[in-house]
Amino acid sequence: MESFAFLKLTPPTMAEQPPPYGQENCLEPGLKFNAKAWRDHFQKRDRAFARAIVKFIAEYTDREEVFEGCRGYAYWSNEDGKTLSWDKAIGYPATLAFKTKRVRFIVEEAKIDLVKRGFVVEKLELVMDNALAKDENEKRDCKKTALNCKCGYHGIFVNWKLGIGNQ
Repeated sequence: MESFAFLKLTPPTMAEQPPPYGQENCLEPGLKFNAKAWRDHFQKRDRAFARAIVKFIAEYTDREEVFEGCRGYAYWSNEDGKTLSWDKAIGYPATLAFKTKRVRFIVEEAKIDLVKRGFVVEKLELVMDNALAKDENEKRDCKKTALNCKCGYHGIFVNWKLGIGNQ
C-alpha cells in the first residue's frame, strides 16, 4: 500500500507591502501625470464634439424640417480644402476622435443632450466616409479614408433619426 505525504505550502512574504494608491504615494509625487487629467482632457473634447453634433442637427432641421438625415462635412466643403469644418467647430482635428477611439463617447454625450431636449433618439452615428459625388458621372480613384488622406472625397458625417418624445 502506498503512502502519501502532504506538504503545506505557504505563500512567500514580501519584505514591504506596496503603499496605497494616490499621487502622494507615487514614486515621483510632483509629476503631473495621472488618469484623471487624461479623463478630463478627453471628456472636454468629447463634449465639444457632441455639442457641435447637436448644433449641426438643429441647424439642419431648422432649414429642412426633417428629423432623419445624413449630413456632414467633407474636405472639399472647407475653404482651405485641408481641414474639416468640424475642426473649427470643436477646436481640434475631428479625425482625432477616430484615431483615439472616442466616437462612441461623443455619440453618447450627444444622445444624452438630445434626450434632455425631448427627442427620442432612434439612430445617431458619427461616421468617417466618402462624400457624395457632386456629379454622378464623377470618377473617384481614391480608396483611402479621412484618416489617411485629405482629398475632397473624404469627410465625417452624422446619421440621425429622431422622434418627438412625450415631454
